[in-house]
Amino acid sequence: MKQQNVKQIILIVGVIAVLVFFGLAYEGKAGIALFNNTSQTQESSEAGEPITYLISNLTRPAEVEITEEDIRRIPKVEGVVQSSGTGDSSEYEETVLNAFLRAADRFSGAGTGMETYKIETFDLLTDPDFANPAFLGRDKGVKVSIVYNSSPSVLEDTNWAHLSDASTIAYEMYDSTAGSDTGYVTVSYMFADKKSPRFQTSLTAEEAKRFNGDWTEDNYLPLPAWSAVTIDSSANIVPYENIDTIVPAVQGIDSISSDAISSGSVTDEYDLYISKDNLEGLLGRYSTEMQDHIQKISGYSTDSDFTGMADASEQMMIQAAEIEDEITHLPIAPQYADVADNFLEGVRNYQYAGSYFWYGATFTEIDPIKTGNTYVQKGFSNNNNALEALDMQTIETAVFELPNGKLFPDAIYMYENHVYPDSKKKNDISVKFSSLSYSRMYTLKQDDKNEKNVAGYGYKYVFPVIEIHHLGFRGGGSSRDMIITTPDQKDFTIIYNGEEYKSITPSPYVGRKLDPTTYIEPAGYPYYKVKLDRKGTFEGVLVFQVPDDFDPAKAYMKLDLSNGETVWHMVPR
Repeated sequence: MKQQNVKQIILIVGVIAVLVFFGLAYEGKAGIALFNNTSQTQESSEAGEPITYLISNLTRPAEVEITEEDIRRIPKVEGVVQSSGTGDSSEYEETVLNAFLRAADRFSGAGTGMETYKIETFDLLTDPDFANPAFLGRDKGVKVSIVYNSSPSVLEDTNWAHLSDASTIAYEMYDSTAGSDTGYVTVSYMFADKKSPRFQTSLTAEEAKRFNGDWTEDNYLPLPAWSAVTIDSSANIVPYENIDTIVPAVQGIDSISSDAISSGSVTDEYDLYISKDNLEGLLGRYSTEMQDHIQKISGYSTDSDFTGMADASEQMMIQAAEIEDEITHLPIAPQYADVADNFLEGVRNYQYAGSYFWYGATFTEIDPIKTGNTYVQKGFSNNNNALEALDMQTIETAVFELPNGKLFPDAIYMYENHVYPDSKKKNDISVKFSSLSYSRMYTLKQDDKNEKNVAGYGYKYVFPVIEIHHLGFRGGGSSRDMIITTPDQKDFTIIYNGEEYKSITPSPYVGRKLDPTTYIEPAGYPYYKVKLDRKGTFEGVLVFQVPDDFDPAKAYMKLDLSNGETVWHMVPR
């Protein structure tokens, strides 16, 4: 009897245990399921297993109207969150995932091209005898691996683009409830089917703590501020930084980007400082190198060679960063710390100028070039102060020609005529850009048919109207010499944000036969190449497809002619 009672008790206890087990398991799933919402999908899992999460709206451009069809074709981004530790830390992984999702909502650089992601968490040693002190005794580390578009845009393939989104991720991680447990955050970017990252950066808890209130969600950490950065040298990532949004740093040798050498505690392996003669030699050489870079940039600017200007600006940024790195690791004697400090500040100003020059040349914008000139002048001033302190010859700033404040110095404006002779020099021709309109679609009416054309996702059409006038015949030939041929539609190009957009104007010909009734609704009759007799005129509409954010105040239209080119600002004077 006692034996039977014991069996019944054991059975009851076993049933209760099973119920408790399944109850806890269900509770664990429910906790993960709290992340579900209408725009994102997640496959919940048992604790310790990966959490799969689908982001459906990452690549939706801001402030762009989209249709249901657009939403269907927006790519979905799937990723996993996985713990590499031994314990049950699903709550930590969920918090980290939530922080990452908040960051993804604010991506503005390389992260916007994300195709998949993987978030891994790691257990860290906390024993003070073995732990990395930079982790501040915290027991978790996070690595975010982003696989992104293998054809990034120009701006997406810069230091800024990678660092700004990495900063957003790290900021959200450290600012979350998981932050107090996180010893480091690593963000890695790579192309699909590649084993090594193109760009990887890490920030330890110790480094993150140094910024206090200076680091916010509205700025980002520049390259020197990170604990470690690895960039694939073959990736050709442009070292551009957005100076307007970097975390402010204490200027000079003691800044976050330098070793603290002004205290005079750093010497070489023989406990010696660099000599004054050697310091003078280095600073003199570096000053000359920076001046050479600026002269090259100015030359390309004068010629409106924006590709050459952008390349020269990139080289100046690279060289300035190398100089800064070398100077900050030199054993500077205490009495020359202020000299080195001033010179370093000048070098950083050259780096900033290079970023502005590169951006202005790459995206054909005037204001960044003007700002770059301001930083060049600051760099001259800093370097001259350092050179004067060493009784060295200073930079003759008065003879320096700075980059041109105008991208196309000879550009005319909408409503203005460009007059030029024909190839025979017998006729004068006037070409005028007379109006501009926009639409997301147009209808081509031709040969009794209507063809609807819709701009690609994130684009729209612009319709410049071109007027051609045969102004007169200079004489000295036959009547045939009075006939001119107008430029072809393919000779027109729009330049906007550093990109060139070719004319896609539909032809009014059906086969070899001209259909004079061809019409582009709502813009007008298409522009095409025609022959004009003396005093003849012709007007037609060009068609271009440009980005949705197209701003005519920042755009140019170029016409290539046999004897040169003319450029219009796409707004009135």
